[in-house]
This record gives sequence, C-alpha cells and structure tokens, in this order.
Amino acid sequence: MTYTVEQHIALKRVSDIAPSPDGRWLAVAVQRLDRDGVKYVSDLWKVPTDGSPATQLTRGDSKDTSPGFRHDGALCFLSNRQPNEVKADEDADKRMQVWCLPAEGGEPAMLTDEPLGVEG
Repeated sequence: MTYTVEQHIALKRVSDIAPSPDGRWLAVAVQRLDRDGVKYVSDLWKVPTDGSPATQLTRGDSKDTSPGFRHDGALCFLSNRQPNEVKADEDADKRMQVWCLPAEGGEPAMLTDEPLGVEG
C-alpha cells in the first residue's frame, strides 16, 4: 500500500483545543481542505471528555480557530467568515473577527467588526 502526498495533504488536523468551564467537553479546531481542495479552512467541534461521539459546531469554507470560553459559557472564536456569507471586498476573507456561539446553542454572532481584523 502506498501513502501519497495527496493523501497526507487531505488529512484533517487538530489545531486548537479549549476545555469547557465544566470540563465535560473540549472545543477543538480541525483544519481540512476546502471544497475545491485549494486552501485549508477549519471548523470547530465539540468533543466530549467521556469518549462519546464528537459534534461539529461550525461549517463552511471559513477559518474558525482559537476557541475560548466566556464567563457565561459562550464559546468565542476567531473567524474570517463574513456576516450573511457576503464578502465585502477582495481581502475580506483574510481578516479575522471575534464570533461567539451562545452556551445554550444557536448560530454564531459576530462580536467585533475591526477594519483590519483581530489577531489572537
């Protein structure tokens, strides 16, 4: 059996991990190739510490990275996703902003709108 460079590039990679405040699960950023196989994007996953199956929290062709928790349990992260998936300009996908998923679940909300983006 041959292992190719293409197979290696297609592997998913764990890039960031943050334990939940109660220690019952981990927020994990997982890098993967985008739909076109051209660039790496990343999604956030909820990985229970009891060994039960993981749940994908974010989707799409954006980079969702650097997970961390607020005092209220909301999961915040950096992302280059665009509000309503509309790109404002050519460089919009390079600028990261802070987004949060409510502790009770739901859709992520953008917390920052810095013209030059946010770094973590």
